[in-house]
Amino acid sequence: THRDYGNHVGVFRLMRMLADLGLNASVAINSALADRYPALIEEVSAGGHEIVAHGVDMNHLHHGGLTVEAERALIETSTSTLRRASGQKVRGWLSPGKSESAQTLSLLRDYAIDYVCDWPNDDMPYALAGPAVGLTAMPHATELSDFQCLWTWHQTTEEFSQQIVDQFRFLYDEARRGGGRVMSLTLHPWISGHPHRIKPIRAALEAILAHAGVWPATGEAILDAFLRASPAGPAAPA
Repeated sequence: THRDYGNHVGVFRLMRMLADLGLNASVAINSALADRYPALIEEVSAGGHEIVAHGVDMNHLHHGGLTVEAERALIETSTSTLRRASGQKVRGWLSPGKSESAQTLSLLRDYAIDYVCDWPNDDMPYALAGPAVGLTAMPHATELSDFQCLWTWHQTTEEFSQQIVDQFRFLYDEARRGGGRVMSLTLHPWISGHPHRIKPIRAALEAILAHAGVWPATGEAILDAFLRASPAGPAAPA
């Protein structure tokens, strides 16, 4: 029930903070959560947040041992459930555990997924190729995450808050010299939604928003801006 604290309490606390700051988030949700907490999906959508498909649940990882048919069924269940529950197109995908098989990316294209967050190997979006052509890899930093910093590394929330600001300042300076940069920040309601963590995290976000030229954007909005700026335009699926 520790993690379920996020669904009962923490997520609403985070959504209130985001609303106060005028921010919309990309919210990774699995289809099991949509089945169990349909009202929560409605709240997320009503708050103007984007829903990103996050598989079926953490007991159903995508991996090389799955048959194509079995993995296709997982993607079908996740995307169809979330689209039905939210009324959104659901264009983004984050695999449970960021785990993929060799066929995951090509299967995602069959279900109208446009970007994937499994590849934390760049600070900018980039077009995928080969069987994944038509998909865009969206920056989703593994390190700048409350799970990694607070839960795994046992840092204080104040240290995490400072890291958020430090990450922003460096990328902001890079952007002034070389064009826009994407800074991703991952918050889990069962971690960051606790009362003692909200204030430092909010302070970091307020410090970022005080800078000129900052664009708070969902993954979907970043994707559309990236495709518009791409000289070749959106890649067509094979």
